[in-house]
Amino acid sequence: MGILIFDKPFKSFEEQIDILENKYNLYIEDKNMALSALKSLTYYDLINGYKECFITNDKFEPGISLGFLHIFAQIDRHIQSTIFKYSTIVENSYKSKLAYVLAKNFGVCEHDYLDPDNYFRTNNKISFSRIQKACISIYDGSKPIPQPTKHYVEKHNHIPPWILFKNLSFSNAINFFQLLKSQEKHEVADLLIPDKNLDYYKKVEFIIASLNIIRNFRNKMAHNLKFITYKSHFHSLDPKTILHLLPPGLLHWKDIRQNKIGLNDIYGDILCILILLDDEYLQTSMLADFIISFNKMDNGKSTPMKLVKTKYFSITRLPPDIAKRFTALYEAKLKLLNL
Repeated sequence: MGILIFDKPFKSFEEQIDILENKYNLYIEDKNMALSALKSLTYYDLINGYKECFITNDKFEPGISLGFLHIFAQIDRHIQSTIFKYSTIVENSYKSKLAYVLAKNFGVCEHDYLDPDNYFRTNNKISFSRIQKACISIYDGSKPIPQPTKHYVEKHNHIPPWILFKNLSFSNAINFFQLLKSQEKHEVADLLIPDKNLDYYKKVEFIIASLNIIRNFRNKMAHNLKFITYKSHFHSLDPKTILHLLPPGLLHWKDIRQNKIGLNDIYGDILCILILLDDEYLQTSMLADFIISFNKMDNGKSTPMKLVKTKYFSITRLPPDIAKRFTALYEAKLKLLNL
């Protein structure tokens, strides 16, 4: 048997820098800084993660340096971490509201709220039997039982939905909503969006689309996949509905019609999170976190920082005046909360 020659052999940090300089024409302004960047963010994250944005014909664009990539990655990570943080809050809030309605209407025992008679058997290729099986597999002992479900299996005589759903995937939790019958679906929809002026069917449509958009972007971030160019192509928001639900100034018809933003992209994801948080304090906190990120770009006086801002907004297609939009809403909410 011959010796296997690996097509991705080990390369020292110094060798990685040499490849970047001589193969990819990346400008290395400081070798020590380059070593530090590669040690903290890795070659793959810095190069492969962003090469579709800055590489043409296997060469970096003129003006792109490792220092630029390092700053770009730090800004991107900060914005991603903010989106991820509030995505998780939305997921937990949604599961809590869903569990509340199921417990109220069907009971707190898993045998009752997982009874197939309480749901449509199928809807848009979603099968309740598959979701039921996924729920049962959490506590039946066929695999290690996670906490907090394990505690209830060992110490209590039933597993309430608000406990079981902590171990249920976001995807299956969303599918639960789609399989609810009209009364329960209406109750969950009103808890998520307590807007009496929005048609029930528009609410349901928005909830399904927005939860899936949040889930899709969250999964991209969780698995360190390409985030900044991603669009949720299988789920898109209805323009009239999101404009109705948002405070004035965050999204305009021009954004949608001319710039094609706000419906299934990063900005759409951020807006969905803001709507579904449905809590003035959380919304204010989220706006403040984003404003900090945007101010970091504006406060940078160096040429690389200015280039980072231009490139980041161009690639993500976030509105160039997003900081102004968010600051106006943030200040309005502070006055409302008397802070």
